[in-house]
Formats: sequence, structure tokens, C-alpha cells
Amino acid sequence: MKTTVILGLALAATVPTAHAAAPVAPPAFVTKPTATRDGDAVRIAFAVSAPTDVAVYVEDDKGRAIRHLAAGVLGPNAPEPLQKDSLAQNLVWDGRDDDGKKAEGGPFKVRVGLGLKPVWGGVAFAKPEEIGPNRIEGVIGLATGPDGRLYVLDLINGWGWFK
Repeated sequence: MKTTVILGLALAATVPTAHAAAPVAPPAFVTKPTATRDGDAVRIAFAVSAPTDVAVYVEDDKGRAIRHLAAGVLGPNAPEPLQKDSLAQNLVWDGRDDDGKKAEGGPFKVRVGLGLKPVWGGVAFAKPEEIGPNRIEGVIGLATGPDGRLYVLDLINGWGWFK
């Protein structure tokens, strides 16, 4: 039975299909991002060529993200503050960091990422060669709060570890 299944899969993989999809062009900016001061706020505007995922954030002078303004997929279910059913977006930054404090460390840069691809970023709170109390390794739950922070429920409490 295993031989038949493997042979069937091999034949199916070699049969050309008449309805092969054409390569899809990567998302691109139709209108490049602009940041315009409007009193104490900054208006950020851009438009893209097709529905895609976006991330909009503000960096300080060292390139660290200090304010995450928006992230999600453009289209009918775009999360706030992104506009639904629109490839053109307008966002407002109030000059504050993620903690609600006046942003420090300018001059600031607004970054807009399109067509993001998740990649392995490493182990949270630990160097690869270390195993210690600050390592998250048994995640059993994730939740976001109304402040936009991610909360992680870890199986190991992190207060003690054994060799």
C-alpha cells in the first residue's frame, strides 16, 4: 500500500497542470511613505499596489523601534488604526513612545514594511549558550492587553533552575 501511495504522489507531481498560477509581483509602494508634521502630531501617508501585510513604526536616532503604530494585513479585515478596504493609508503619530511617554532620542524615522516574512529571531531572554532563569521555553499561552503589549504565560516560572 505504501508503494502505491508514493508512486501515486510521484505521478501527480510530474503531471503539468493547465491552470498554473502566474508569478505574483511582490507588493510595492504606489505612493511612497511621507511623514508630515501637523502641530504636535505627525501624519504618515502611503499607498500600496495590492493587499499585503504592513508594519508601521517609529525609530529613534539609534534605530530602535520606540513606537509601534500599526501592523496587519490591508483589506476588509485590516485592524485599527489601518483603514479597512483601502490600499491608501493615513496614520497619526502623537509623538509618544509605546509606554505613552513623550518620545526621546530624536531625530525620529518612520518605517513602513511591506510583505513581511517571519523568520526565526532566536530565543527570548537568553543567549543560545545559556540556560537560566530568564529563558522562556514552555509557552502555554499568549495574550495581548488593551495597551498593545504581548503577555506570555510560561510553564516554567523562571525563579529557579536545576543542573
